[in-house]
Amino acid sequence: MELFPIEAGVSEILRRCRVGGTRQVGTNDTGYESRAVIPRGDWRPLTTSQAKQLRGATDARRMVEIVRLPSEVFAAIIGAGQGRADIPVLPSTDATYRGAMTCTGDTLTTTVNPENDGLRIGLHLDNWDQQTCANRLDSRRRLMVNLGPAPRYLLIGEFDATWICRELYPGDHADRYPHTDDVAEFVARWSMECLRIRIDPGEGYVAPTEVLVHDGSTTGITGRSTAAFWLGHLPQGVLPSAL
Repeated sequence: MELFPIEAGVSEILRRCRVGGTRQVGTNDTGYESRAVIPRGDWRPLTTSQAKQLRGATDARRMVEIVRLPSEVFAAIIGAGQGRADIPVLPSTDATYRGAMTCTGDTLTTTVNPENDGLRIGLHLDNWDQQTCANRLDSRRRLMVNLGPAPRYLLIGEFDATWICRELYPGDHADRYPHTDDVAEFVARWSMECLRIRIDPGEGYVAPTEVLVHDGSTTGITGRSTAAFWLGHLPQGVLPSAL
């Protein structure tokens, strides 16, 4: 899977990333929706060969960028509090602020469904732009900034929305609207590995979260962290790389 730009450093990918399996929740996994997909927790280091294979993405619409905010921008976001929507996070780029979420430490996955008693949804697909498989790559990318004070992780599934729908609906996948339910059905039939990427305070990611299966995680981390989110058609390199 080519996920990062070719310029990403192999040593930094090895330092930040782990890989492991996924599974559907069982009866003992409280606090999750019934078919949620979660990491197995069998995290292992990448090999150098695996790290090299993660580089090479050329289409920003499929690319994950691990970024570091300029110190003055990060300080402005922290100082703005609830007024952070007015902070120009991205130079010369229109990005819409979508809110923030504070998570406690040692949480397997972070995203909850407020319309379902706050149950966690596990690895999922965003759907702000509601595009079919045929047009899914036209969706906006998501900028997440870790406001700290603790680190956190980004989880990325091995297969993306169009691949999953193509496998599940080989006859008419192009007209399908990929959904988190499709992720659950895929994992019920086949296996999927998951990449875990460390994001420190002051860093973030720019990623096509309507294309890539993903979630946040704070497993094994002591202390809370707050993630702030923006959406936009963000070109590659709009923020300095942390890789």
